[in-house]
Amino acid sequence: MSQDFQQPNKPSGGMSTLMIVLIVIGVLFLLCAGICGGCMVVSGRAARNAANQFTEGVVLLEPSSIAQGEIQANEEVTTKYGTPVNFGPATREGDTKGELNLADTRFAMTVEGNGNKGTAHVKAKQIDGQWAITEIIVKNADGSAINVPVTGEAAPPDLKFDDGTEEMPEEDKK
Repeated sequence: MSQDFQQPNKPSGGMSTLMIVLIVIGVLFLLCAGICGGCMVVSGRAARNAANQFTEGVVLLEPSSIAQGEIQANEEVTTKYGTPVNFGPATREGDTKGELNLADTRFAMTVEGNGNKGTAHVKAKQIDGQWAITEIIVKNADGSAINVPVTGEAAPPDLKFDDGTEEMPEEDKK
């Protein structure tokens, strides 16, 4: 008796090797795509943060220059720090998330001279395109503070209306 016995078809060694290679290539492709995508997200955030810091630095340049003039002119500051007083760059204070609020801006800058160090904390606002300084306090490293009065053109204009009062006329409230 003869039986025709056939062995089941086995996949050839070449075909299974090809499948393994294709799977490995697919996994590597997905891995590379994930890494590249992550790099793009991280570098995009870093670029945005750098651009925001640069923009804030440019915006704060004018009010910090005005504040520096007020600080240099203060006798109590020059007695402690000498002349000229050296300043560091202005950095935003308070809520640093979101856009810079030109109507109520707070920033700080280092103050150095005569071996003393401190920080000038400044409040400023932009009114009709002009910067006005509303407050300057120099906090010294020894814990003392100097309140620098704001004078001249650095001071905000009086908020008086045409009729001389400090309250908005009724017809303008509507």
